[in-house]
Amino acid sequence: MLQSIDSTSQSQYIFINYALITVYSLLLIRRGEVKGAMRKEFLVFGSPLIGEEEIDEVVDTIRSGWLGTGPKTMRFEREFAEYLGVKHCMAVSSCTAALHLAMLAADIKRGDEVIVPAMTFCSTANAVIHAGARPVFVDIELPGMTMDPADVLRRITPRTRAILPVHFHGRPADMDALRTIAAKYNLLIIDDAAHAIETRYRGKKMGHLADATCFSFYITKNMTTVEGGMVATGRDDWAERIKVLALHGMSKDAWARYSDKGYRHYEVVEAGFKYNMTDIQASLGLHQLRRIEMNLTRREEIWRAYTAAFANLPLALPPSPLPTPATAATSLRSGPRRTRRLIATASCGSSTKETSAPACTTRPFTCIPSTGKPSGARREIIPMPRR
Repeated sequence: MLQSIDSTSQSQYIFINYALITVYSLLLIRRGEVKGAMRKEFLVFGSPLIGEEEIDEVVDTIRSGWLGTGPKTMRFEREFAEYLGVKHCMAVSSCTAALHLAMLAADIKRGDEVIVPAMTFCSTANAVIHAGARPVFVDIELPGMTMDPADVLRRITPRTRAILPVHFHGRPADMDALRTIAAKYNLLIIDDAAHAIETRYRGKKMGHLADATCFSFYITKNMTTVEGGMVATGRDDWAERIKVLALHGMSKDAWARYSDKGYRHYEVVEAGFKYNMTDIQASLGLHQLRRIEMNLTRREEIWRAYTAAFANLPLALPPSPLPTPATAATSLRSGPRRTRRLIATASCGSSTKETSAPACTTRPFTCIPSTGKPSGARREIIPMPRR
């Protein structure tokens, strides 16, 4: 069981804003002002945009007879690496698997500590725990809801091995500050970029800011393989170990063993995992990746529409992820994904089943008191339709 970690964060802003939102929503419902917005068809959260290209590619894969990890998975890895401009990309079964493999490649083990933000999905902390290490939760900065570098400094101990930033909802963390801290204390950085495939920080894409960067292709993400993830790294030794660990610790994958180049003998060099991606999943990813920038432009249009529609409501809206005169010099860009809670969506025919993840510090198994900012922030976020 993990030890308790105290937090001194203040949450008045979060709870006051949440209270105003809730009261305003209830008043609208009571007065009947949201009835006109009721949808005839239920709006499912996270419904993916799958085109005919993906369908044709999946059918082609099925007809080829090679459904597991093979040539299309390798092609997807190459094209994703080209998109990011990085040396190595390894496709795996999920972002959780990617994070776990990155921890093992970094030789993070029992007795080590890894700093993670309290505002994240549980898989971020789970990956640390599965590696045998201890997640140390730090507070977030508002309004961006990413890791607070000042709190990172307060949490470093002689056991700290790595920092695990989460680019929450596609908004980049303060990587200049975090990289400075990592260099000063000789720490590794493993990025959780599950939300941040298109994100840029000071002109750099994800994959260039950390020792390893992990991405998600889950069904609700900006591109999907239904389930899937990717690890990006510039380190040759990490890439080689991740490839081996991702498939039972075998020195050769199935395609290398049984392709038309002829059978290749393999060795099981260590106890690995069943974390590989299949060619059926990669078939979706190949075409999802090719449309990701076009889809980002569409989401930016929707973001502007929401911002304009909510501008006169007595609410605090999230800061814009789009380039403005104030942010143009730093070249920050994030893929808009979610906005704050604005209306009672269940009354308007919209799903609330999968809202933003509870703060990790509210989960019983971690035995860590809820920090005000993360647990407050999670209650005022809700997914908004992105098409």
